[in-house]
This record gives sequence, C-alpha cells and structure tokens, in this order.
Amino acid sequence: MKMLTTTLLLTLVPFYVIADDEYKLSLEAEEAMRLKKYDDAIKIYEKALQKSNKQELLKYNLGRSYYRARKYAEAQKLFEEALSTSDKSLEKKIRKNLGNSHVQKSQALLKEPKKAIAELEKALASFEEVMRMEGEKDPDVALNRDLSKSLIKKLKEIKDKQQENKDQKNKDDQKKQDNKDQKNNQDQKDQKEQQDEQKQENQDNKEQQDQQNQENGEDQQDEQKQEDQDSQDNKEQQDQQNQENSQDQQEQQKQEDQGDQDSQEQQEGEKSDQSNQDQQSEGQGDKDNQQQAGSQADAKESSLVEDAVLSKEQVEELLKRARIRNREREEMIEKAKMKKARSVKGVEKDW
Repeated sequence: MKMLTTTLLLTLVPFYVIADDEYKLSLEAEEAMRLKKYDDAIKIYEKALQKSNKQELLKYNLGRSYYRARKYAEAQKLFEEALSTSDKSLEKKIRKNLGNSHVQKSQALLKEPKKAIAELEKALASFEEVMRMEGEKDPDVALNRDLSKSLIKKLKEIKDKQQENKDQKNKDDQKKQDNKDQKNNQDQKDQKEQQDEQKQENQDNKEQQDQQNQENGEDQQDEQKQEDQDSQDNKEQQDQQNQENSQDQQEQQKQEDQGDQDSQEQQEGEKSDQSNQDQQSEGQGDKDNQQQAGSQADAKESSLVEDAVLSKEQVEELLKRARIRNREREEMIEKAKMKKARSVKGVEKDW
C-alpha cells in the first residue's frame, strides 16, 4: 500500500519532483513564477539544484525561470545541459524550450541578420527534432518551426539586401575613393606641373635677370666708356677751345698791339704829316729863303763874280752842297708819304 501511494505521488507531482524537500522548493519556485517573481524562482531552483540528484530536471526548470526572466542565453545553456537526460518526454520539453529561447534571442539580433539567422537555424533544428520525435503531431511546434523558416527566409532577404547595399556602398565608396585618388593624383600632377612651371619660370626669370644684369653691366660699362670718352672729348675740346681762346687772345692781343702800334704809327704819321707840312711850309719858306738866299747868293756871287771871279773848285763845292740838300728833302717827303699810307691802312683794318 505504501509503495502504491508513492507511485501515485510520483505520477501526480509535476516536474518529476521526488523528495519532499525538492517538492516543497519546486512548489515555491512555481508559485514565484506564477506571481512573475522570476528572480525568486531562479534562486529557489538554484537552491534545489544543490540538494537534488535529478540535475537534468532541475536544470530544465531553472532554464524555464531564466527564459521567463528573458535571460535567454542562460536559459539556452541550462537547456543544452539538460539534454543529457534519458527521459524522452523531458527531452521533448527541453527541445521545445531550447528552440523558443533561440527564437527569442534572434529577435534581439535583427539588426545583425547573420547572427539572427544562426539563432533561428538552431531553433529550427530543435523544432524539427521535436516533430520527428512526436511524428508531426504537435501543432505549436509545427507553428514555431514554420515561423522560424519564415524568419530565416526574411532575414536572408534582408541579409542579401544588406549585403547588396553593402556591396553597392563599397562600390560607391571605392568609386569615391578612386575618384578621390584620381583627383589627388591629378592635383599632385597639377601641383607638380605647377611647381615645375614655377621652377622653370623662376629659372627663366633668373636667366633673364642675369642677362639683364649682364646687359646692364655692359650698358653701364658702355655708358662709363662713353662718359669717359665724352669726358676725354670734352677735355680735348676744352683744351682745344682753351688753346683756340689762347690763340685768339694772343691774336687779339697781337691785333690790339698792332692796332696800338698802327694807332701810334698813325699818330706818328699824322705828326709826321704835320711835321712834313710844317717842314714843307718850312721847306717852302726855306726854298723861298733859299731861293731868296740863292738869289742873294747869286746876286752875291754875281756880285762876287762881278767883284771877283770864283775858282772852279769853289763852284763845284757849292753845287755839291745844293744837290745834297735837295736829296735830303726828297727823302723826308717820301718817308712822310709812306707813314701816312700805313696809318690809313691800319684804320681800315680796325673797321
């Protein structure tokens, strides 16, 4: 009878709790889960797990607590550990909850389709195994299986689209990068050409400047030579001018001296003319006197002749003296005429 009661209890106790302590802890944990106190349930099942030899059953129940607390990673780990059970009925429950935990975890990874698909494929594997074990008789598992397939398909489309977008973005980025590289290369090429042009321009400017400096130097040398030549020419011209001026001054001085001399000669000539005139007057007077004297002499001589006859020698001496006086008179008159002619010539030259 006692054995039968124990057997009935084993049949009626949920979750296969056998020991009284495990049973009490399990009831407390289930009550906590009903009240949605999932953290309390987790603590109770962890405490029970330390006292029980039925590790797979308690791990399954603890996994359910984590699942309700939305801690899917911890739930998955406990469900996977609990699969070591030899109880097929428990295994089916474990696989259902394991599949559900993969589905729930995939929802948090929808922005990462690759990881989400991996979780759904694990869920699909769990659901298909349950369907195989039950012979396609569980509609909830079938629904979850089909939902997993649909989600996988949708996520693959999203993944493919994302990959396509990513590829297109990569292409666009590559194109942009190529354009950027091409532009940079072109800019570098243009910059190099500009630098080369600037360098060539600087070289040309330098050569032009050197040539200009050389030409300026040559021009300066030519100008200096020209200035020196002009200075030399000016000096020679000045010397020549000075010489000419000196000669002109000398000639002028000479002319002035000649003029003074001519003027003096003219004055002397005038004086001489006056003197000649005076002499002529005197000469005329002398002539008259001479004639008178001669007449007197003749008269005297006549008187002498009359008184006494002159000797021949005396007569010749008298004639000789008369000729000498006449010749002296003529020379004086000729000199006066020549001096007067020179004076007139000097006056004409001054004019």
